[in-house]
Amino acid sequence: MRKILAIAVLGILSLAALVMPVGGSPVASAGSPNPTVIGPIAANFPPDTPHNYPFFATNLDLASKGYVEEEYFIEGTANRYNIPPGTLPPIDPLPTATVISSGHHYKTRIVVRRPIDPWRFNGTVLLEWQNVTAGYELDAMWIPTAEHIMDAGYAWVGVSAQYVGVHGFPAPLPNQGLKAWSPVRYGTLDLTAGYTVFDDSLCYDIYSQAAQAVRSPVGVDPMGGLKVKRVFAIGASQSAIKLTNYYNAIQPLAGVIDAYDFSVSGGPFRTDLGIKKFRYLSETDLVALDQIARRAPDSNELRSWEVAGAAHFDYYSQLGTAPLAVRDLPPAA
Repeated sequence: MRKILAIAVLGILSLAALVMPVGGSPVASAGSPNPTVIGPIAANFPPDTPHNYPFFATNLDLASKGYVEEEYFIEGTANRYNIPPGTLPPIDPLPTATVISSGHHYKTRIVVRRPIDPWRFNGTVLLEWQNVTAGYELDAMWIPTAEHIMDAGYAWVGVSAQYVGVHGFPAPLPNQGLKAWSPVRYGTLDLTAGYTVFDDSLCYDIYSQAAQAVRSPVGVDPMGGLKVKRVFAIGASQSAIKLTNYYNAIQPLAGVIDAYDFSVSGGPFRTDLGIKKFRYLSETDLVALDQIARRAPDSNELRSWEVAGAAHFDYYSQLGTAPLAVRDLPPAA
């Protein structure tokens, strides 16, 4: 089952090759500005009491695989977008987003796990939209597939794009946002433009700028000089829903993503963009999360895998998450 999940979660990699050979040109990226990149941010290990290290830093032996983990801060100004709602069945094509307002300052983080040796890098960055459903950031797609990612030579980049991940749930709910977890390390992060924007509408532009920072760096290069050929958007559950919005409404404007991998959620999708998409769904998703209503036939752009007997949060995700939660979260979490 572990091999099935690893292949399913990353199945889009072979799909993209149908139209983009290795070394092929990435999509145009003129639609999104570059953020300012700061770092890598120094970390104190073993994990210290003030939490001056990356939240949920991997406990895997990256060095044995020739990999390194680094954390960077990115900052800039982001647009707020009006995201048209999707419909079931979808109106095709779904409308593209419109800008509500511009110039909203933000500062957030990205976590980079990449090969050290350029010859180990296969040219593809897996840009994960960090999942925040639990009130803290979870590397939902890295954790169960890390061995495959490293064996195959991909770079993984986690993007802190959403309010809850940085600022936590509003009181009186438990607060496990980055700022509360480590004021020393993350106290300057802000996804609210100085506490003026609270609707998460900056997240889409922030994600685009993170993609631009790794594919076309200006100044600090978070990829350490690796030549990036492709950036694939990946996300699980709530993050797959956010990426559905991004694909339908923002992709035509930003143009910084080459292909998409939606895990345990996602859809419906517009069909006029010509971008490869892979969707992996567990039995839980089909039964409990209304994914049957979001089914679409396979095409040259979309493949959907529905895996009988699989769970939304699988056994290997639990095994990988548990020790990180013990280290970085209070017992109540």
